[in-house]
Amino acid sequence: MDNLYLIGTIQTLFLAVLIVTKKHKKLSDVFLIAFILTLGLRLFSNFLEYSGMYESTRLITLIEFAYWTLFGPLLYLYICTITSEDRKFKPVYLVHFMPAATVWLAYSGYIFQSGSMPLSDYKPGGIFIKIGFYVWLFTTHFYFVLSIVKLHLYQRKARHYFSQMKNVDLHWLMVLTYGFGIFLFFSLFQLLTGGYLHIDLPEYYSHIKWFIMVAYIFALGYYGYKQKGIFSDADNLSGGDSPGTNNNSTDVTDAKPVEKYAKSKLDAAESKSILNILTSFMEKEKPYTDDELNIRTLSERTDIPIHKISQVINSELKKNFYEFVNEYRVNKAKTLLKDPEYEHEKIMSIAYDCGFNSKSSFFSIFKKYTSQTPAQYRSGK
Repeated sequence: MDNLYLIGTIQTLFLAVLIVTKKHKKLSDVFLIAFILTLGLRLFSNFLEYSGMYESTRLITLIEFAYWTLFGPLLYLYICTITSEDRKFKPVYLVHFMPAATVWLAYSGYIFQSGSMPLSDYKPGGIFIKIGFYVWLFTTHFYFVLSIVKLHLYQRKARHYFSQMKNVDLHWLMVLTYGFGIFLFFSLFQLLTGGYLHIDLPEYYSHIKWFIMVAYIFALGYYGYKQKGIFSDADNLSGGDSPGTNNNSTDVTDAKPVEKYAKSKLDAAESKSILNILTSFMEKEKPYTDDELNIRTLSERTDIPIHKISQVINSELKKNFYEFVNEYRVNKAKTLLKDPEYEHEKIMSIAYDCGFNSKSSFFSIFKKYTSQTPAQYRSGK
């Protein structure tokens, strides 16, 4: 099985080089590369162990135990930066490397000592070493939970800014993050059975665990390379006093729904006025037929600040931007499906004309508003 680990290591190097050489790299790419290389380093350690070269390269692999404290934080930082419009490195990101620093300090005596004493035989006393052990043990699991929460928050908040979720919902990353969770489950189960229950699992169990990791790395690298960036066309999507004004960038997952307008200076008269402008513009200009319509585009075309559009839609209509736009699309589709002139038009052709960009989203959204499929609505059944 040592070939599996070697293949996985080479794969991580290839993917890292591929991402490094792509155009228009972002901060999220940096964290993705670091995450992939950290996993590759762990796979390479496995290769050395199973190929019989582990002891001869002991100095290289002395800090193997500390890799575990980097997996979770790097994945979390990748998710943070890919769901944020802010492309700059924030000093606060360094906080997420404190678990690794804590472990390295706690085990510094082991790291710098000579010889090849197994880590399991290194048992110094002191509270700091115990803290280091538990930080090492649970950091990645803690950050896995944070990553899942971050992605769920993003998916919910993104509906306040986009009219289509395709290419921005990061469903692929959600699936892959849960895939990483499967790897964590296998690892934790192996630790608990071997370290606490003293049950020796079959050798193939460990191979299955790392086979999952190799497959995970390939999928993450593939989709991570393809990801264009959520905010590539909307640099100021989540804030600003006027269209195109680049104020402090914010993360979509930090945006609040209706509650954030509790102390707003937007009075009832102005709110009603903006709502009238928006509804009139939607009915006359039909911007919803553009499948890439987002709140920034609407802001630029109506000359209404983004935060005011969001506030009015949320507080006056009790909807998010996604629901606001797609209701117009559904109403337009309903009209065309019943129009005799479109009797022989294909349903999906009508869907595209109304601003939908996929069959799955059209059918699910249409059924949500009508409790019928488009075909059932057209036939009147």
